[in-house]
Amino acid sequence: MALTWQVRAQWRDPNRGLGVATRRPSGQGSPYEPCEVAAVLGLMVVVAEFVFYARGWLAGAQPPITEVLCRARSYLPPKVDSFGPALMKLVERFDIDKFVRRSRLRRKEVPQLMKLEAGTEIRARALLFDMDGTLVDSTAVVERAWKRAAAKWNADFDMLRRHMHGRRAIDIMRDILPPEASAQLEAEVAAIDEVELTETDGIVAVAGAAALLAALPADAWALVTSARPELAAARMRAADLPLPATMITSATVARGKPHPECFLRAAERLGVAPKDALVLEDAPAGLAAGRAAGCRVVALATTMESKSLADVDWIPNLSALRLEVRDGDGWMTLRVES
Repeated sequence: MALTWQVRAQWRDPNRGLGVATRRPSGQGSPYEPCEVAAVLGLMVVVAEFVFYARGWLAGAQPPITEVLCRARSYLPPKVDSFGPALMKLVERFDIDKFVRRSRLRRKEVPQLMKLEAGTEIRARALLFDMDGTLVDSTAVVERAWKRAAAKWNADFDMLRRHMHGRRAIDIMRDILPPEASAQLEAEVAAIDEVELTETDGIVAVAGAAALLAALPADAWALVTSARPELAAARMRAADLPLPATMITSATVARGKPHPECFLRAAERLGVAPKDALVLEDAPAGLAAGRAAGCRVVALATTMESKSLADVDWIPNLSALRLEVRDGDGWMTLRVES
């Protein structure tokens, strides 16, 4: 009887190897199961990310390890990503990002990105705004909710806080829950969504947000957030900011930041090429998503310290950005102010 090979990846069974080969007689269906194919493809993406990182690091043009890990993990199926939190903790424990930055700074050919100087002009056909930390200051509310969730499941909130901003609730919760509690994922996400939806005290607009949005044409900007549509609307209203005609939320995409899907969809809905759009973000996951989408990216130093922004162009907040003019062909010129 003809036989085919089937490779089963035993991710969580300590008694079996990573690549255990078993036999299945031909004619009894596909020799590969969907989860196994996804696992292999996911690992290939992770390997590719680190290869590109290594090449880019030698050229001085790639982001730190933390961002690469976040981006690689966004491509992995949840069942395969069981090693993700452990890797993030390792990077944090040994401060690998700081080592990488110091190594890069010693290389003369490294292009240094920095705080944009007053008078700098930026041209774009569309502006794609993150919400929390970019348009809306909701840090205190968000961190209170997630601190309670982390305490419930004995997770390290200090480490979680460094990597949770800009990501979907379901992706953050996967980092918190132990493997044996994975069945409770949807219930835990629903519970924290309810808390965040009702707690709006203390939410205010980021400096300069209201003035910049008021100056922009309605068809030239979009909100691109990892929040649910209801939560996005509640926080924008609490901050007394307008809702745009184009909104990309967690309900719009299959993969959250740092996957580029959100910004690609926003650019498509606004009818512009990603390279002609300007992404304004405050969190590593969002910055990685904007770059991966091919957009121009400017960071806001609202939730990250300026010393953590050595690898991106940045401004303190939106009060440093002013719309100068919009041409007849749809191009906008924005000027950085002191």
